Amino acid sequence: MATLSGAKRLVVKIGSALLVDQRTGKLRQDWLKTLAADVAALKAAGKDVVLVSSGSIALGRGVLGLPLASLPLEQSQAAAAVGQIQLARAYEEVLEPHGITTAQILVTLEDSADRRRYLNSRATMETLLSSVYRLTTPQQCLSKFVTHSYLLRSLVCCCGYQKPR
Repeated sequence: MATLSGAKRLVVKIGSALLVDQRTGKLRQDWLKTLAADVAALKAAGKDVVLVSSGSIALGRGVLGLPLASLPLEQSQAAAAVGQIQLARAYEEVLEPHGITTAQILVTLEDSADRRRYLNSRATMETLLSSVYRLTTPQQCLSKFVTHSYLLRSLVCCCGYQKPR
């Protein structure tokens, strides 16, 4: 099995079940703080870290008091709209004490299917990762998260390394 010690960039997928307590609909703050400490340690070791995060619908569902059952599209979109703000704030609050700047990139499957959009997404990611290195110390490097469906994690992993087919 390959070791991660030689990796320059780590892409970590965070699922809703890790972030949000399904019984209460509340963010698991202690878990998120532990994740932030782990990200800070990786940054201190010179690694790029990209967090691919789900959770906006699960968080928004709790805020809006929506049921755990499958939601109609309009309720899912409403939950995502509310939860996305909660999620962005939560990541910023746990990473900032470690001197880590956060950024958010929202991508869709169309961003990988269309060549121009793919190149733009890739350039945006590379700019965010490289520009922070020039402006800050290694411990203050950028961590960002990308939110959308599970299918996008593989697209993010390949961003900058592989052309879409």
